[in-house]
Amino acid sequence: MSGLNGSVDLVIPAWNAHATIDRALASAAMQTEKPTVVIADDASGKSYADVAARWRGVLEVRLVRLDENGGPGAARQAGLEAGSGEFVAFMDADDTLWGATALEQLAHELRRGADAAVGGFYEQLPDGRLLPHGPNMTWMFAKMYRRDFLERFDIRFNGTRANEDAGFNGLVKACTRAIAFIPEPLYLWHFKPDSITRADGWAYTSRAGYDGFVENMILLAEEIKKRGLGAPVSLGAAAEGICAIYFAYLEALRNEPSAEGALIRRAADYYARVYAPAETYIGRDKLTEAYLAAARSNAALLGEIIPGTSLFEFIDRLKKEAANG
Repeated sequence: MSGLNGSVDLVIPAWNAHATIDRALASAAMQTEKPTVVIADDASGKSYADVAARWRGVLEVRLVRLDENGGPGAARQAGLEAGSGEFVAFMDADDTLWGATALEQLAHELRRGADAAVGGFYEQLPDGRLLPHGPNMTWMFAKMYRRDFLERFDIRFNGTRANEDAGFNGLVKACTRAIAFIPEPLYLWHFKPDSITRADGWAYTSRAGYDGFVENMILLAEEIKKRGLGAPVSLGAAAEGICAIYFAYLEALRNEPSAEGALIRRAADYYARVYAPAETYIGRDKLTEAYLAAARSNAALLGEIIPGTSLFEFIDRLKKEAANG
């Protein structure tokens, strides 16, 4: 049985997304758990009023517009604040929900008491094949959150323009153990050659995206410390952070081998500011546990490459770079 109409807000950040947003809305309209859609217009060149009008009577669509382009994190935050549903999920304007029960499955876990629910998703490759991903705490794909949980712990999107979802979800994980994981795919990440993550030969992923990811891991560690969430949370986040950066490094290096030096220097900043002060207390067992969890989340990447550097070699390189820097 679906929940009450309007109990789920589906926030869609949109910047000049008129060519794809109707497809996204169609996948929302077919859901058994009918959402209220909040289109967060990130200062697009054209209004989405005609889009909302087209779907009137099929979906409740609210519009909120940013005065200046702030990136997907700023748009998501504006959409989050404009909504009022008990639960909130996010979808990109060029993607679709997978199947008619995606939102219902996520909402079901929250109604059972979870603060967040996380499903798997499909990634569409350039040749049209669908690559399955299991649940992870990196992307905003296939996730739903209890609004009162986000408000109680003041979990917000930060001001970064790249990989701010990793910082958001890292804080969610730090603030609760009540996270439900659904193994089956609930979302389709469509291939779009000119999307922000895939334009210019994946330059976003290998440069701005990677730098943004490292920055968000640093900001996450600082936020955990500021909130006084405790040593177990802090040490666990540091171990998970270095492992996540290691896999981000492998992916960025695959996409842009010539940037290796810059990638190491950026990661060394995380090592010096976050990992080095905690390294003595983390220990090899905790680091290995974090690595195995990260490897499961990055199974698709490991299926495509053979890492030329192990995690421990990577950390040694960061240590030397930090010492020289």
